[in-house]
Amino acid sequence: MYRRLAVLPLLAVLALAGCASASARISAEACLNVMNSWQEYASFAETPGRADGAVAEGRAAVRDAVSRASTGAPEWMLAQMKEADKALDAVTAAPSSPDGKAAFQAASDAFETIRDQCKADRNL
Repeated sequence: MYRRLAVLPLLAVLALAGCASASARISAEACLNVMNSWQEYASFAETPGRADGAVAEGRAAVRDAVSRASTGAPEWMLAQMKEADKALDAVTAAPSSPDGKAAFQAASDAFETIRDQCKADRNL
């Protein structure tokens, strides 16, 4: 009987470890999806001669990636993605204007924060 009771804490630890690894996997996938999408969009948006209409199309791709990544993403990432999303709305409205360029920098800063935290968490 005592042997059976001694196994219970071990089972609890194993169950928690399984939850933690699933959470870490979700975070790693979220980091990769968001950062890959941002890199692709940022490279395109900074290309000389690109059309402003195409910036809006690229923005839609980033929004889709962020939406997919938000499922199961940690709270800190959700907060940064929300800030980046607001900034990218301003970029889409007027990509070539000074306001659009400032908004692009704000979005870039938010994604840099995500990247830095993902690296610190060893998810990138």
